[in-house]
Amino acid sequence: MKKLRKKPPGLASWLLKVSAVHDEPFPIQGDFDEEYDEIVRKKGTAAARRWYWGHFFRSFPFLIKDAVYWRFVMFRNYLKSALRHIKQHKGYSFINVSGLAIGMACCRLKKSIFTLYMEPILLFMWFFFQRLP
Repeated sequence: MKKLRKKPPGLASWLLKVSAVHDEPFPIQGDFDEEYDEIVRKKGTAAARRWYWGHFFRSFPFLIKDAVYWRFVMFRNYLKSALRHIKQHKGYSFINVSGLAIGMACCRLKKSIFTLYMEPILLFMWFFFQRLP
């Protein structure tokens, strides 16, 4: 006769997988699942579920702290790398930044021209065509 494996709480398991850093969710979740199975065999499903949720809530702040910390570290490294590149290649960086500025200015100018000149005409036409039988 096959033993039916009791699954850990779905929401807690999903939150654990989502909140863990990208390299770590499988080992952490695997440890939790093994311990959950052991507690189910010894003490029952209710105790195992309480244990799973309790350990999840104890671990959650540290998982979030690690994720935020490492994202900040990566952002800082990218910023350093970008600043070094700008410092080493001044002409190339000037061309790139000025092209970006010109593109953003043209986009903004196009929107303001549309807003100033075309929008009143379109609103008038919409109002006029609403009145037609």
